[in-house]
Amino acid sequence: MHTIFVRHHNNIVIELRRMPENLRWDGEKLYQEARAIIASQLQHIVFNEYLPVLLGKTEVQKRGLKPLQSGRFQGYDVSVDASLTNEFSTAAFCVGHSMVQSKLPRLNEKFDAIDQISLHTTFLKASQFYKEGIVDELVRGMAQQAGKIVGPSVTAELPLQPEESAVWPGLGQY
Repeated sequence: MHTIFVRHHNNIVIELRRMPENLRWDGEKLYQEARAIIASQLQHIVFNEYLPVLLGKTEVQKRGLKPLQSGRFQGYDVSVDASLTNEFSTAAFCVGHSMVQSKLPRLNEKFDAIDQISLHTTFLKASQFYKEGIVDELVRGMAQQAGKIVGPSVTAELPLQPEESAVWPGLGQY
């Protein structure tokens, strides 16, 4: 997902730069405007598509998480502390990691299977991603791959085991 959004950000910068009203914008302004657009698009995806599946439509509605169909939200309260508790961030970490698949499929430009890469073989080994086209193959593969159902287990392919803590301090602690 990160790769997709970084590429999308760069495409937005290109489009913003082409607009006559933005000709005086410097690189920082273009970057920040594209960043704001990406943030709003990501929020749209999370609140319209991800949360209703994760929590259920009823819970989203009950908690007031359903985005407005028109207009702007008027209920912002600066006195509300928006920080996260350690317990919440740990639970979110566990939920997210329980959805990770153990294999990364690679698909060619016609979306035909090439092979699969075991997730554990990718950590701390970035050089394998320098091969021409491999990132596109992985993005295509993961875009076609269903996520795992949220549950209490995490794939053994993630370096979250205590013996991995020397390489990734702190992991394996949850």
